[in-house]
This record gives sequence, structure tokens and C-alpha cells, in this order.
Amino acid sequence: MNSSFKRSSMADTEEKPKYKMPQHLKSTGKLLLKAASEGERTFLKGQIGGRIIDDFVNEIHFAIRRLLESHENILAAYSKLFDQINHGSPTDVYRAIGRLDGAIAGLEDVNKLALSYELKYPARQGFEQSGIELLRATIASILKYSIEFEKNLGQQLVDAERSVNEHPESLQGRTLPITMNFDGTQTNDKLGALINWFQSYKCASVPHVDMSEPVVRNNESIDPLDAAVVGFVMGSHR
Repeated sequence: MNSSFKRSSMADTEEKPKYKMPQHLKSTGKLLLKAASEGERTFLKGQIGGRIIDDFVNEIHFAIRRLLESHENILAAYSKLFDQINHGSPTDVYRAIGRLDGAIAGLEDVNKLALSYELKYPARQGFEQSGIELLRATIASILKYSIEFEKNLGQQLVDAERSVNEHPESLQGRTLPITMNFDGTQTNDKLGALINWFQSYKCASVPHVDMSEPVVRNNESIDPLDAAVVGFVMGSHR
């Protein structure tokens, strides 16, 4: 692996060996923490209303598809990042961080879009208003979870060197395992509820509308990558 902890010479300390984590992995952790902090600030921003919806079905259909695409992009970006931390060069790792930043930014754009939606007569269109609220809540939940995950991963990387020096028994052979679980139930359940609402809305309110292109293909898209449970291992050269 390209990622490794290196033991300093015994001249540095007679008490116990010291391990140094590659600089690019330290930087990776700091970059992730910075991105998460900026994402949290962005998440709190956004103007509600101002974009009157003329074609409700097509507009919400568009927003849901963008949400699903952004969700899959985030999962793919995390999977790629873990792979590059394990096997890639520093340049590959930084590129993977950029990909993740772009994926989360895409979801932030969908969030702004959903916040901007406004119905002409919300009091007379309760079903539609409830759908907009569900869309907003689903996006917000996934965005918040993705940012928290980014922050958690960044903190683990920042703390890794200190952790391994304070607890050398945490090394498994020549490696320090760090595992992160992207809990699919945190995202899939909410996406499923949103899609079920949309299908119900189409059947109850606009049965004549031709929606030949489904929101998802047999709901496959809401079942994310097998890498929903992902992890990486950093080598430790003794």
C-alpha cells in the first residue's frame, strides 16, 4: 500500500516507538473537516419559496431524479476515496476528495432547488404541499448525514497518528484499521417514502399523465452501492 505509518528511530524515544502517518493523509483529514464545516454552513442557508411551480408533476419528478443521482454520486465518491486512501497516490487521494466535494455540492444544489419551490394556492393543494415538505425533509436528512459522515471520517484521519501512538495495541499486525459505516437505512428509508408518495400522487391526482420514464428503474436506484459499508486500512511499517 502507498499509505503507511513509519516508525521513527529508537533514538527519538526509549519508551516506545513512534509512528508517523503520511502527510497527505493528515492533509486529507483536515480537508474533510474543512469541507464538512463549510457544508454545515451552506446547509443552514437557503431561501424558502420564490419559485412558483407551474407543472408540479414534472418539476417534482425532476427534483427526485436529481436527488437520486446526487445520492448515488456521494456513495460512489466515498467508495472511491476509501479505495484511493488504501491504494492510491497522494494525487489520487486529493482528486477523490475533489470528487466528493462535487458530489455533496450537487446535493446542496438540489436542496436549494427544493427550498425554492412555492405553490400558487398551497391551502387548496395539501397533498402537493406535503410532497414538497417531504422532498425537503428527505434532501435535508441525506445532506446532513453525508456531511456528518465526512466530518467523522476527517476526524478519524486527523486523530489516527495520536491514536496509534497512545494505543499501539490497536494495530492489527502491520495495519491500523479504520472502518466507517454509511448506514443505508439513514437514506434508503427516506428515499423510499418520498418515491412512494410521488407514485401515490400520480395515481390519485394525475392518472392521465404519461410518466413513461420512471423515477427509478424498479426502485433499484434507491438501493445504493454495495459499498454502503466501507472501510480502509493504513499500513504500519515496523
